Amino acid sequence: MMEFSFAPVQEDAVFTSLDMPHAAIDSCEFVECRFERCQFKEAQFHGSRFRSCVFSDCDLSLASFENVSFSSTRFINCKLSG
Repeated sequence: MMEFSFAPVQEDAVFTSLDMPHAAIDSCEFVECRFERCQFKEAQFHGSRFRSCVFSDCDLSLASFENVSFSSTRFINCKLSG
């Protein structure tokens, strides 16, 4: 598994093939970012904001989203079950 941590604010970033099941992603802001083929199965997102982002071919199965906001964010061919 790849270890990775996000800076508090990410702008115009592209994240490809991240393998982050069970990750805790807390209080981050993502602006105009792309997530491609990323694995966030059972990840916990808390207090984060996503503005004008795109998730493409990502697995967010059983992920939890507490106090998370999505503005103009698209999910393309993603798994969002659970």
